[in-house]
Amino acid sequence: MDQGSNIAQAKPGDLLERCGALISHWGVFTGDGVVHFMPEGESNKSKTILDRPVPGVVKEDPFETFLGIGKLRVHDSKASKFTANEIVVRARSKIGPATYQLSTNNCEHLATSTIGQPKSTQVEFAWKTADGFLKNLFQEFQF
Repeated sequence: MDQGSNIAQAKPGDLLERCGALISHWGVFTGDGVVHFMPEGESNKSKTILDRPVPGVVKEDPFETFLGIGKLRVHDSKASKFTANEIVVRARSKIGPATYQLSTNNCEHLATSTIGQPKSTQVEFAWKTADGFLKNLFQEFQF
C-alpha cells in the first residue's frame, strides 16, 4: 500500500500519512489539496492525550499546509471498494465541525473511513503495547 514519500506519486483518493516522531497525521488527497481532521484550537490539542472528546474540524488544506515539516507516506486507494472520485466525494462530505476523540474518531479514522475500512493502526498499536506492558507488570509483581 505504501508508495513512498513523493507527492508526485499521489493520485486523488489516495491516503496521505505525514509521519512524525511519535504519531502520524492522516488525510485524503483530493488532487486540489488534502482533507484532514484535527482538534480545533490549541487548548483542545492537549486534551486529546487524555482521550477526551473535543471540538474538531474536518477541512481541506493545500498539500503544503498539510505536510508542514513531516515526512510523507502515500497509501494508494486500490484496495478500496470505492473509486477514487467516490473517495474524494466521501472525504469532502465530512468537511465541517465534528467531535474529535483520539481513540475512536481521529484523523486516521476519517481517512480510512473514506475507503470503507475505518480504523486507526496507531490506536490499535498503542492498545496492544499498553496491554502487553500491563500484563508483564502484573506478572512481575505477583506474589
